[in-house]
Amino acid sequence: MTTFTSPRKNPNDDDLLTGLFNIFEKYIQKTIEKCLPVKVIAISEDGKYVDVQPQILVVLSDKKNKPRPVVKGIPIFTYGAGNFFMSFKIEVGDTGWIISNDRDISTFLQTKQLEPPPTARFHDFSNGFFLPDVIDDYTIDPADRDSLVIQNKEGTVKLTLNDNQITIVAPTVVINDVDFSTHTHGAGDYMDAEGRALSGDSGPPE
Repeated sequence: MTTFTSPRKNPNDDDLLTGLFNIFEKYIQKTIEKCLPVKVIAISEDGKYVDVQPQILVVLSDKKNKPRPVVKGIPIFTYGAGNFFMSFKIEVGDTGWIISNDRDISTFLQTKQLEPPPTARFHDFSNGFFLPDVIDDYTIDPADRDSLVIQNKEGTVKLTLNDNQITIVAPTVVINDVDFSTHTHGAGDYMDAEGRALSGDSGPPE
């Protein structure tokens, strides 16, 4: 039986010019930073910026591995538009992705206006942002898989929305500073949603 051994180099590199172009192309590819999974190791006081540790090691020419450098002070992606946004509590140890921009965005982050890039950096993680992602560290109730779901990882606090209803599950529900887990109305004349008379106390069942 013939044993095949993978060549250490591309046979096309036997042509000097082609080989040089291939080497140059690989070098450029290695120096362009795009996207990697990361963990949060520090958070700014205002909760808008993080320091992250990339979770993919660098493989050296001698086959040894070393950690990539920590990327400091990158903005957290916050989903929003108009006058509304969604904010999540970021904690040390949280996972997500670092995504690099084409150019240095540091001046734009200060002014939010048209700005030239202040440095010659491009496709560098220092120009990036942190996209939070719990990845697969959660469980969705099978009954909620056709719904929009906002929940904690354990599913003990959640809001679900589908074509028919909105459901809230929580030990305590507070609306306008009123705790509806203990809130009651005294006996009196009340109307339900269809205008029918009600009487007695409202609140959680005994």
